[in-house]
Amino acid sequence: MSATLQLLYRAAGATLLPLLAYTVLSADRIRAFSSAPVQLARPSDEANAGTPLHDIIVVGGGSAGLTAAKFAANFGNSVALIEGSKLGGDCTWTGCVPSKTLLAEAKKCWTWRKMNEKYCATTNLPLREFLSDVKGRIDDAREFIYAEDDSPEVLRTLGIDVIEGKAQLLGPREVVVSDSSSSRCVKAKFGIVVATGASVRDPSDTIQGLD
Repeated sequence: MSATLQLLYRAAGATLLPLLAYTVLSADRIRAFSSAPVQLARPSDEANAGTPLHDIIVVGGGSAGLTAAKFAANFGNSVALIEGSKLGGDCTWTGCVPSKTLLAEAKKCWTWRKMNEKYCATTNLPLREFLSDVKGRIDDAREFIYAEDDSPEVLRTLGIDVIEGKAQLLGPREVVVSDSSSSRCVKAKFGIVVATGASVRDPSDTIQGLD
C-alpha cells in the first residue's frame, strides 16, 4: 500500500481512501514529486508557541488538495488546509471549469448555426458581442463553483481549518505557515498531503533537438 493510502487509511479509521494522486510525507521519508518547491525551514520561538495539532495537514488548495481535505474531514478528522493563493487552483480558474464551459458554449454555437442553416434563419450578432457573452459565462461558471465548493467559508462549514500563507516543511508531520506579517507552526497526527501542483518546465536542456 502506498504512503498516501496508509496515511488516509489510518486517519479514516480503517476505511480505504482511493486518493492515489496525492504525494504524502511518510514517517521515514519525504516524497515530493511536484515541481512547485516546498522549502524546509526552522520555525522561530514565536511560531512554536501553542502549535495546533490536526489529524492531517493538506498543503495546496487546488482540486487534489480540496478533495483530500474534504474526504478526510468527511470521516471526522481534523484537517488543516494551507493555500498561498486563491482556493480552487488551475481546475477552477484556468483549466477544467473554463475549458468545459467553452466547449459547452461552442456546442451551443454549432447547434445554433446548424439550425439556422436548416430553417434558413439568420442572426446579426457581432462576433465581438458573442465572444464577450462567452467570456461572461465562463466567469459566471468559475465564480459559481468557487462560491459553492471552494471558498474558505464553505470549507469551514465542513470543519476544515483554512490557513492562508506559504507552507514550509519542518518534517514529516510539521509545517510552518508564513504570510507577510507573521508565521505559525501546524502539526499533524498522521502526516501531510502535499498537493502543490506543477509548473511548466522547458525540457530542451535534457531532450536534445527540441530547440
